Amino acid sequence: HANISEWLPLQPSVGVGIFAGIWMAVLILTGKTAFWRRFLRFETILLVMSFTSARHTVLFLLFALPTVLSGADALRVPVKAAAVKRLMTGLVFLLVCVCILFVFKAFAGHSLNREATYPGAIAATLRSEPCDGNVFAHYNYGGYLIWKVPGEKLFIDGRMPSWSLDGQNIMAEYIKVTKDSSYRAQEFSRYNIRCVVWNRSDSFGKTLQREGWSVEKSEK
Repeated sequence: HANISEWLPLQPSVGVGIFAGIWMAVLILTGKTAFWRRFLRFETILLVMSFTSARHTVLFLLFALPTVLSGADALRVPVKAAAVKRLMTGLVFLLVCVCILFVFKAFAGHSLNREATYPGAIAATLRSEPCDGNVFAHYNYGGYLIWKVPGEKLFIDGRMPSWSLDGQNIMAEYIKVTKDSSYRAQEFSRYNIRCVVWNRSDSFGKTLQREGWSVEKSEK
């Protein structure tokens, strides 16, 4: 929960807040049971789970959408006044523009190339010039390097945040390696770590360079 992005608590989001507000309003206005019973729903559980782990937010949106749509249909009333109709049309248009803005903001700057955020050139180098030892790579790069350079042995990958060995948690070991220089030297020696795949501008990357590690191949 503290170290992996998708498990971090949900950060304040205007878009999610607006949707959750509409969902709650629909339940309050269309419910025919006791007030508290209207929220005894599966999507309520997902909303609570979203606040503990952001990864559940998408599930909440998907399961709550039918409730919002059916509730909006139940709330539909005939509007005869032309002024009110124009106001409603304007509000709907504004809502659509806001939704488009949020979608654009969410995807702006993201490449359509799925491998753009991974060290492709470094993987190619490791294939042509294998490391003279084992590799310590960023947690987010582990799965990619296993795919692209299956011959290299890595310290950790995305399957391992909950793995334990002889009472020691592997994720905790990985984090300690990045923060404790004496422990890092011990573990690098123990596992014969001769290559590190990391963003050189990251704080840990800069620390390694200060300790004498040289940048052999860099994408950032």
